[in-house]
Amino acid sequence: MLGALIGLVMLVSVLLLPFSDIIAGHGFPPNTLWDIFVSFINSMGSLQASHVSAFIDLAFVYQVAAILLVVGCLVGVYPAGSGALGVIGLSFATFGPYEVVSDYAASPAYYGMGFYILWGASIFQLVVAYWTWQGERSEKRQKEFAAMAPLKGGTAPTKSQVKVVQRTTKATSAMPKVCPTCGSADPTNAVVCRKCASPL
Repeated sequence: MLGALIGLVMLVSVLLLPFSDIIAGHGFPPNTLWDIFVSFINSMGSLQASHVSAFIDLAFVYQVAAILLVVGCLVGVYPAGSGALGVIGLSFATFGPYEVVSDYAASPAYYGMGFYILWGASIFQLVVAYWTWQGERSEKRQKEFAAMAPLKGGTAPTKSQVKVVQRTTKATSAMPKVCPTCGSADPTNAVVCRKCASPL
């Protein structure tokens, strides 16, 4: 539920909040990421006709970033996927221009509120995914505790008692099996005795 809510926040940021002035230029208000994506799509023909590879590459960088972020928003119910797609998409938009435009470092884009909210939300999605994974592990452990035979008085075993049982189980599972018929030692994973073929 929390992941879906963060995904919705990310989608609002992509569609409505100012992201970057990469299209308008310095001194103008930044456009939303969706506006940048649409602008690059609409001008792709003229960009390719200009044969200026840096601008074509920049358009592709922002298009890939926008697609990854929109997909990340839509899969918000899966926080790990949403966060990963968000971080990858934002990495494209943040660091890609430095790779494709030689003089970009001298005059980098100004980023708006949407850029920072998207970064924060993407990282928070990964944190939510980690919390969810930890919660599932804890729940699985609790089910294992409950499945063990209750102690006297009907209480479930404590964690320290479970650890003792687990250590004992590991120790005994590493010991060889002894055939009840002939008494010879067999490997722990053996089904029948190697000497007399009796079932173990």
